[in-house]
Amino acid sequence: MATGPLGSDDLSKLQLMALDAAANAIVITDAAGLIIWVNPAFTRLTGYGPDEVVGRTPSLLKSGVQDPLVYRELWAVIRAGRVWRGRLVNRRKDGRLYTEEQTITPVRDEDGRTTHYIAVKQDETKYEAIREKLQQHDDIFRLLLENALDIITIVTADGTIQYESPAVRQILGYEPAEVQGRSAFDFMPEDDATRAAAALRELAGRPGAVSSLEFRFRHKDGSWRVLEAIGRNMLDHPVLAGFLVNSRDVTERRRMEEELAHQREAR
Repeated sequence: MATGPLGSDDLSKLQLMALDAAANAIVITDAAGLIIWVNPAFTRLTGYGPDEVVGRTPSLLKSGVQDPLVYRELWAVIRAGRVWRGRLVNRRKDGRLYTEEQTITPVRDEDGRTTHYIAVKQDETKYEAIREKLQQHDDIFRLLLENALDIITIVTADGTIQYESPAVRQILGYEPAEVQGRSAFDFMPEDDATRAAAALRELAGRPGAVSSLEFRFRHKDGSWRVLEAIGRNMLDHPVLAGFLVNSRDVTERRRMEEELAHQREAR
């Protein structure tokens, strides 16, 4: 069914309904900062109903933990007629703290005078919790890397070492910075470097695949160590964009195996 153009009264009603239905909390104040209207999402966010806040300033939400400089900056920006965007820690009616992302927009009349402020608030508390968990995971991951007994390496498709874990100090005598940016093949005998390069080329054609290889790697003292490595193709990973390689020193194990083999042959 066709409908005609909306009259100003109908449009105002629809706009008010849209504000009421908005998921984000919305606050309208007069030029002095006194609240004249809030939507239902504001009540869900703060616990305060319209009758409890109209005629008061948004300062009733202050937590007491926010740096006062933030409020001074906020007022300086909006009084200059500009939009302020930022994050505030506020306090709900029940006393619980929450973090909100807020945008405050000045409303001006035809003469350019500010008549109202409209604040749109989004609860960031759950996102803060997610960020904290991610940070905890990052810290745990960092501890795992720093304390892993194996050397964890990220190499590019051409064998350039992008990352080397701290275990390289104990196993090969190098500081991570001494090998990062260099070709892994430079630390291998020519025949082992040739095999390793061929293995990387083969693995590069199999996204997500895992391959193992054993090769000699020069210790900082000039001796050779036998490393047993397992590499995974993560070239398509948006962050790693390379091969993730776990290597362990099996020099002593191989020496003992050779000795046992020689003993068996001597019998």
